[in-house]
Order: sequence, then structure tokens, then C-alpha cells
Amino acid sequence: MATTNTVPVTYGASVDQPFRPIGVRDQYDELYRPNNKRLTDEEIRNLINTPPETKKDERLDEYNELANVPKTRVYQLTVIEILQNMSKTIRNIIDELVNGEKPVRQIFTEEDRLIYLGIVIFSVTLIIILIRSV
Repeated sequence: MATTNTVPVTYGASVDQPFRPIGVRDQYDELYRPNNKRLTDEEIRNLINTPPETKKDERLDEYNELANVPKTRVYQLTVIEILQNMSKTIRNIIDELVNGEKPVRQIFTEEDRLIYLGIVIFSVTLIIILIRSV
């Protein structure tokens, strides 16, 4: 009677994994090595011909929408919108100055703050001139 080799190859001595206990090596190979099994020609063709599935990230869509919003220029705004933006800008500047988290130069030069700050300074000087002339 001929004896067949029934001991798997993974139970033999291995240079790559000499201290791994017997039986653990083949479980490791089955669980963690993706190229364990041989693929048939049909499975290879299916892998090549089917495009990979991509998951769409909703956060990217949200950020793209925010980035692609056209900015309205000051000369396209109504007087009420300009006054609302000035009050928002002044409140934001005061909040950031009180918090002290950012440098002063960055606080005043963010977004359209310089324009609204200039409008506020110009209107205050006009009011002072009108008051002094009376």
C-alpha cells in the first residue's frame, strides 16, 4: 500500500514563518492572503470587464456645492443687503477680536470685510463731518 502525503505543505518547516505553530499558518493563509485561490479564466475576464464600484461621498458633493456658489459683488447688492452684510461683518469682527484666536491682520482681511469696514469708516466720517458743520 502506497502512502500518500496527507500533511499539508503549510505544516512543513518554513523559512518565512519558522516560529508560527502548526495549524496557524494555514489559517493565516486562508484568512489574510487574498491571492490564496487560483482564479479561472472566466473570473479573470469578469474582473477585467466590470468597472470597480465607487462609493460616492456625500460630503464631497456638499463641499463642491459650497465652492461653486457664485459670489455676489457689492455693486450687485441692494442697500438693505449691504447694510445687513455690514452688520454681520461688524459682529463677526467684534466676536473674533474678543475671542483672540486669530491674528488681527487675518481678522480684518478675511472675505469681504475690508469693503464693508471701509463703508463703515466712510459713513462714520461723513456723519462726523455733518455734525461738526452744523
